Amino acid sequence: MSPSDRLEEPSDSALVAPDGLTADDAWEHARAFASRADELAGGLDTDAALVSVLLARVARITAYDYEAAVHRPAGLTYTSFYLVATLAVGGPMENSRLAKATGMSRAAVSSATKTLERDGWVERIPSQDDGRSVILSLSECGASRIPSLFRDLNDRERQWNSSLSVEDRHELVRLLRMLLDGAPEDARRRS
Repeated sequence: MSPSDRLEEPSDSALVAPDGLTADDAWEHARAFASRADELAGGLDTDAALVSVLLARVARITAYDYEAAVHRPAGLTYTSFYLVATLAVGGPMENSRLAKATGMSRAAVSSATKTLERDGWVERIPSQDDGRSVILSLSECGASRIPSLFRDLNDRERQWNSSLSVEDRHELVRLLRMLLDGAPEDARRRS
């Protein structure tokens, strides 16, 4: 029995990902990927490969689902939602600080916030400290839309987490924090 065989099989294959794979298909793909990679390269840590493949897949599927179910109906993309959410939680900030807070490039933030400004979500205010800089903040209209947007997202998050007990959620958060804490040094510098 391989290490990945010890993990529980998924219980519901109703979810279909953007690429057409069900949860069962995704599970089988991840197991097959880890196993075949080990066959090709030999001596791989198949549990680490399985965790990485499943983690990446869940991240992609949930991001796609949140965008389709919550962000797009509000006129946002996943990226633009992340920017307005960061401004809602962190308050007004310069482009460079918003880029650092979101892990995005300054160019990507600048491009996305131009669209957000055009659509009435954010406003640019000249910096009092530096005449060349601008402070990005939620517009009055954008700020008024945040509570319902956060509620809609949290409803979807609850649906995604419904198969986990409160204890399971806490354990998953604990494990994900451990994974982040163990990130390779070069990955920490890039993030």
